[in-house]
Amino acid sequence: VTVIVCASGVGDRSGIAIWDQTLGTSDIQIINPTVTNRGGRGIMFGTWGKTVTNCSVTGGTISGSGNNGVMLYAGGAGGQVSDVTLDDVTIENSNSHNFLAFEDDSGGDATCSDVTIEGCTITGAAGKGVYFYGMDVTGSRVKCSNIENNGDGLFNSAGTGTLAATLNWWGDASGPNNAATNPSGTGNEVSDNVDYDPWLGAEVVGCECDFVEDGTLDAKEEADTELVVDGRANVTAAEYANNPEADLWCECDKYIDVSIDDDANVTEIEIRLYYTDAEIEGLVESSLRLYWWDGSSWVECSNTGVNMAAVDSYSGYIWAIIDATSTPDLSDLQGTPFGGCGNPPPVPRVPASPSMLVTAVAFAAGVVALFALRRRVASQKR
Repeated sequence: VTVIVCASGVGDRSGIAIWDQTLGTSDIQIINPTVTNRGGRGIMFGTWGKTVTNCSVTGGTISGSGNNGVMLYAGGAGGQVSDVTLDDVTIENSNSHNFLAFEDDSGGDATCSDVTIEGCTITGAAGKGVYFYGMDVTGSRVKCSNIENNGDGLFNSAGTGTLAATLNWWGDASGPNNAATNPSGTGNEVSDNVDYDPWLGAEVVGCECDFVEDGTLDAKEEADTELVVDGRANVTAAEYANNPEADLWCECDKYIDVSIDDDANVTEIEIRLYYTDAEIEGLVESSLRLYWWDGSSWVECSNTGVNMAAVDSYSGYIWAIIDATSTPDLSDLQGTPFGGCGNPPPVPRVPASPSMLVTAVAFAAGVVALFALRRRVASQKR
């Protein structure tokens, strides 16, 4: 079942409610919804005693919900909500939480599990931006999302397991605040039982994550990037909205983040950062190279170059090959910023005209004559 929907306007109830306590529901896709100012929840996936599984929300905006922006609820004996994905969704300005996944065991052994939030913007909630309550979060993750300006950022409470929440932007380069593990962080707060390190140093505007085995992660639509993998791993490419670190002297204003979950089974990754003519205006195309942030400065990758052949709507791509002996090497790809860089054309030398040459010769002759005159005067005085 596919649902393509636009639900907007003021109302007392939820904008979109997938609720099942009769037969069980699966394979629901909600694509590019616009749900605004609903008195209840923006979108809800829930059940009492049945199963709601393999559901997704892709794109769209849920804004100004009177309750939670998006809510998952599993209750009743045997109730199950699982395999729910939010991808590239904006959830903002909810009066309660922007996202809540709630496992309610009061009516029996219910489970809520395997939730993925990826490439989303979650901001402005009066309560928590993201809230997992009472769940086993082992199979869930929050990744490559912007979580900022909420009452609290991300909380994992009253459940089991540690929530995977690396490679997110928390509103400040110092990372999320946690009194015990990152007291100097000034971004949105995270609770205990959340794995948030490494985090991103700037807002992201696009992200693609997937498992790749001897193939290519195509993230051109999300981040103007491809990752060609020799081996197998979960790989991620994200595009930054701006430079996440110190100024890069030769920038073409394209910054990405590349990570792999485990390099044990990877021999090589080729990073391809695609560009257009407009993006490299004022730079010599053949000079384009990929730089990486080594923790303190931008450094040119040890094996990098440029392919100037047009590909689709792009003019070419900057490449870097990362392996066990390169700089950076595969073990450095744990949330690593990369930036494209190129040189401006040399300033042309203006050839001297004949009149300029005559003037220069006359000036030089005058200087020589003056020097000789001073010598004669000096000798006569002696």
